[in-house]
Amino acid sequence: MNIDFHYFATFFAAYCSGFKDEKKAKQIAWAAQMVDELTMEVAKKYKDKLGDNLVATVQSTDEMISEYTSYEVYCPNVHFLYDPNRPLQQTVRGIWVPFHFFPGHLSDEKFSAENIVPITSWEKNFFKQLDTLDKKYINACLRLRCAPNSTGIKEMLNYIKKQYHKYKDKNEEEALYAIGIGMHVLADTWSHDDFCGVPLYYTSKICYCHHENFKYKSTFGEGIYHIAADREYYKNIMDEVKYQIDREKVYYHKELRLNSIIFAGHGLAGYYPDYDFIKYYYYPRYSCPPNLSEIIKMNVDVEGIQIPDNPSKYKDAFLAMCNAISYILDKEKTDFNLLDTTNFGSKADYIKGKIFDIIPKKIPYIQETPEYYEGIVKDRCNQWKSYLERIEHLHPYEFKLLSGEIKQFAIQAKSYRDYALNWLERKMKEIFQDGPPFSFDISTIDQYLYHYCINDPIFYSLQ
Repeated sequence: MNIDFHYFATFFAAYCSGFKDEKKAKQIAWAAQMVDELTMEVAKKYKDKLGDNLVATVQSTDEMISEYTSYEVYCPNVHFLYDPNRPLQQTVRGIWVPFHFFPGHLSDEKFSAENIVPITSWEKNFFKQLDTLDKKYINACLRLRCAPNSTGIKEMLNYIKKQYHKYKDKNEEEALYAIGIGMHVLADTWSHDDFCGVPLYYTSKICYCHHENFKYKSTFGEGIYHIAADREYYKNIMDEVKYQIDREKVYYHKELRLNSIIFAGHGLAGYYPDYDFIKYYYYPRYSCPPNLSEIIKMNVDVEGIQIPDNPSKYKDAFLAMCNAISYILDKEKTDFNLLDTTNFGSKADYIKGKIFDIIPKKIPYIQETPEYYEGIVKDRCNQWKSYLERIEHLHPYEFKLLSGEIKQFAIQAKSYRDYALNWLERKMKEIFQDGPPFSFDISTIDQYLYHYCINDPIFYSLQ
């Protein structure tokens, strides 16, 4: 999701759910968006202010690329997939998994490396060489895929509720920031559904976009856009680990790893999970049929295809935030339904859909450029502001990186991260009883970030 939802929609969700004070609603929204702002570079800039609360909640593309390429240069001979002592992997997992891709399939035993069908000759050879640790890594990544309305998300919201009531009388700003962080994580589970915060080729998507308002000229058929194959951005993203996707085949340069950072999150799906007005479709790579390209080209409806309906998902995400905030505020309440609309009285009509007159906006053409993407996001923000001022006479203002609030935000962000990774570590040990395929070593993550902030380039002596 983008700032239009994480900031403006969160602001209105807080207002609808009990925070009639615009300032408090804004603080919640500020924290929700701040999760997408506190990169490692920002943490470095404010390291003196953050002190012991040094934490990053997101990585920029440049940070991920430079780390991955530098690591491959200095440490080329690690285990092919599984490397429990690799600080970079721990750092990536420690940022993307808890804050943006909260796991939702931990109990689904059906997701396994044994069920993946190798398509190309290199894949068939690769699967013959897989050892036990590599298979565990694949299985773990499949389980770590994001899902909305999961048991883990409800446990996370109970943690946020405890934080809010713990801090609201001591430091109300920190209490509100805890809610904002929780709302970012919650909202992302809807837009990032089925994507994984741990990089692995088999959790990535073979993505095609088809929408009545899009006008594409593609070799894959009229109105069909193959995201990863046609975007020049992905062909040039790295110098050391170049790759190219050509329909169902993947070619590797200099032994590009299947756990390349390129395959983290919704990288191969481009901006499409973040557009609130489209439907796109894809096959998860872990269930792709051998003739995928021809199936899509002929626009044949076959079993296994997934069609994310972003307008509906974003409506559900907003409703879930409203219910979650209402639940957090009610200290005595012990159970809740994220998609219930019975508790909102006169606000129910807004929450059920009226406010989303602005979401299914028709876009006649999408240009795959960062500038065009930024223009769409800015336009969505302006629509939200205009709507809130017209309907409720609310003034959410512009999001700004406020240095005076960063330390209090970081305290709650680090506390939440430690909770989420400790929770996940316990869950992974339950699943892989003879040892997890990788760890979430918080001390290593903190040490790595500390050295990043002190040293430039990135510090590698942790190996």
